[in-house]
Amino acid sequence: MDLLPTFAGLAGQTLPADLAIDGKDIRPLITGATDQSPHDYYYYYCYTGLQAIRDARWKLVLPRDAKPKWMGWWARMIDEVKTIELYDLEADLGETRNVAAQHPEVVERLMKQVERARAELGDAGTIGSGARFFDPGKKRPEIAKYNQWKSKASK
Repeated sequence: MDLLPTFAGLAGQTLPADLAIDGKDIRPLITGATDQSPHDYYYYYCYTGLQAIRDARWKLVLPRDAKPKWMGWWARMIDEVKTIELYDLEADLGETRNVAAQHPEVVERLMKQVERARAELGDAGTIGSGARFFDPGKKRPEIAKYNQWKSKASK
């Protein structure tokens, strides 16, 4: 998240160089000094489930089940997406026209980034290589329960 580097910048502080920081200082974006994000991609997660990815122009929405049980109360807000959806946000800010079939090269490029994100950050049922835990013990024991639910739901 961008909060830590941005707040550190506002306070005139620098972050330790040996600390892995996911976020970036977005003061120029907040103040209007620029309209360009310092990020190449933005990932839409709900809990640990990767829902979509976007770059400056395109948003790729990933398939998902409606109201997945593993999400508990938040599931009520998750609608089903049956196939990959791609939206050109420059031409269709309201995301009303899925243009995935017309732009397979964009879908392929963004899906490669999705796989990189899943490997590093994780996705529902998967712990990414960059995940950091601060509590002792087995990490995410609920994954086995989720994977059982997911395999039953996909049948």
